[in-house]
Amino acid sequence: MGEAELIKQCMRGVNAARKELYDTYAEQMLGICFLVHRQYGYRLRSVA
Repeated sequence: MGEAELIKQCMRGVNAARKELYDTYAEQMLGICFLVHRQYGYRLRSVA
């Protein structure tokens, strides 16, 4: 399934598409979260 179709199905609420999206991008997104937290984490805590 292509990315465009995967996104469309996620927007429609298809759970299988959500799982595929998670399985495909979870590792990369976790890495991005760690980078953002390392660079801006202290600022984010002070805003909340």
